Amino acid sequence: MNRFHSLLTRTALLLAPLCPILSSPASATTVSLSVEAPGVQQSSFSNIVTEDFDSLSTGSTTLINSAVGTYSAAAPGGMIVSADAYGGAYQTQYLAVGNQSLPTTSITLDLAGPATYFGFYFGAIDALNTVDIFDGAELVASITRATILPLLGGDPDYFGNPNTGENTGEPYVYVNVVATSGTFDRVLFSNPSGTGLESDNHSVQVVPEPSSLAIAGIGLLGVGGATLRRRRRRKAG
Repeated sequence: MNRFHSLLTRTALLLAPLCPILSSPASATTVSLSVEAPGVQQSSFSNIVTEDFDSLSTGSTTLINSAVGTYSAAAPGGMIVSADAYGGAYQTQYLAVGNQSLPTTSITLDLAGPATYFGFYFGAIDALNTVDIFDGAELVASITRATILPLLGGDPDYFGNPNTGENTGEPYVYVNVVATSGTFDRVLFSNPSGTGLESDNHSVQVVPEPSSLAIAGIGLLGVGGATLRRRRRRKAG
């Protein structure tokens, strides 16, 4: 990842016309979307944790416990797939649901905590692919091919597998979801049948728990108090 790509993404987040704000009328959470530059298959954000699926065995799975959260699916489960024409960031393993996993058509990711950022590599995006973002039971945003295409600006470099040059009719893109207000805690990947939803390099930025912030605050107070005592001793001397 070079600095230009990082700057491009972060600039897009600040420019509302380039980065639509999505929300559900029932949810207090709103999110903005941006995409990384063509060919980039990982997040440019800092202070994140990432699941790349490379340490998992290929095949069906109904449960994955990960640093980003817990993945669950009805049997036979989602599929961990070796890189192919349709998915796999930088030619590595990826998570799939739909044609590869029938009759399982969806996978739920319960995030490790309330999050302000979620990023994922979205491969071979077709009209049956949907990634839903939730705040509790409330739908915050639905990310589909129709949602993604306007962000690409007609750039042909987004189309086709960037690693193999195959499947040039479909876009491959790293998507960034940023909460502009509130937080979200669940992601649903779904594809009803016929095609597949391929994703990889799921990255999350979780809001620290209040107890963690309190401990950090106590630590800072302790450092501040020690510094003040040292200053007083110097003056007394």
